[in-house]
Amino acid sequence: MSNEVASSEEEPNIGHLLDGEHHLNTNISCYLSAFDSRLNGKLTTTNYRFYFKSEPLTVDVPLGFILKIDKLYATNYGNSAELIGFTVICKNGRYYQFTRYEDETNFEHVHDQLAKYTFYLSSNLDCFAFFHNPRLSDQTGWFVYNPEKEYTRMGIGDRWRLTDVNQNFELCDTYPRKLCVPSFVTDDELKLVAQFRSKNRLPVLSWTSADKNYVPILRSSQPLCGMSGKRSIYDEDYLKKIAQMISTPKGYICDARPFINALANCTNGGGYENEKYYDSFKIEFLRIENIHTMRDCLGVASFNLDSKWLEHLKLILDGCVKICDRINTGHTVLVHCSDGWDRTPQLTSLSMILMDEYYRTLRGFQVLIEKEWLSFGHKFST
Repeated sequence: MSNEVASSEEEPNIGHLLDGEHHLNTNISCYLSAFDSRLNGKLTTTNYRFYFKSEPLTVDVPLGFILKIDKLYATNYGNSAELIGFTVICKNGRYYQFTRYEDETNFEHVHDQLAKYTFYLSSNLDCFAFFHNPRLSDQTGWFVYNPEKEYTRMGIGDRWRLTDVNQNFELCDTYPRKLCVPSFVTDDELKLVAQFRSKNRLPVLSWTSADKNYVPILRSSQPLCGMSGKRSIYDEDYLKKIAQMISTPKGYICDARPFINALANCTNGGGYENEKYYDSFKIEFLRIENIHTMRDCLGVASFNLDSKWLEHLKLILDGCVKICDRINTGHTVLVHCSDGWDRTPQLTSLSMILMDEYYRTLRGFQVLIEKEWLSFGHKFST
């Protein structure tokens, strides 16, 4: 297919393009299926978005929101398949079905260009972000999140400290350079604790606040118990001392996984904490499925009951309510799943939004995403 822009004689219906954005196809006449009707309108695509304009509706969706694009075919009597449109399924569950006019001969080109720039890696293209050069001040982007400033804002005081033990990512290559840990523990002891956690993602501080009497939320990955039920006195003692830092010594470990999944992870060397040895904590399994199961929900064309999407959301919100309740009643909370970079930040960040009004501001929300998701190694691209 040619890379030239296909267009009608009309002006493109996107009034303002971003820096680095250019048209792929402009004002392609087509239908958008909506409920039981079809809307007649114009479709324009760029290397950043697709834009559909009709009399009652405007749709403006960045290509980064797209999960997959399926072609629609009509089978003729001669058993030859003819492309009549395509369906765009987005990562938030919305989907858009476009079908061409009978006299529209360029629709396959529209599909191919849209797929090419949406799935840019398969086409050996760079992401749009590399072409977009907005003029921003130093107060945005890379410098929004400052660990020292943020943990000071929380009021960590003398009981917690920031360590540079992971400055070169030698302790854990998926953790940030600076970690907030209890003041009583040395860097050498942290290394021993990390050895008992999957991918060395040891328990570290995510959040605390004077408003909650400095009761902490910690995050980590699963312990490496295995089938033989291995133990680590360093990990056990570390968590026990953290629980004793506050007036209510009994803490909670909120394991995001279903119990059967945590048990199955023992066969791969993982597992879960045994209350017999972690006697300062009570274990709660939140029954949240892994990222792969959640992603499978997006394969369902609409979020009906079969997708179980609402059930997954309910379990996440239930987990956040439990975490907030434990913190409000003075109990230390450790949150983890298997590796601690998918379900864990969902739970920690939503709980922090509920309990800390700063994260409900625009800048605070930026800090939260940078801190809990980016710096702690969430794999956005997988």
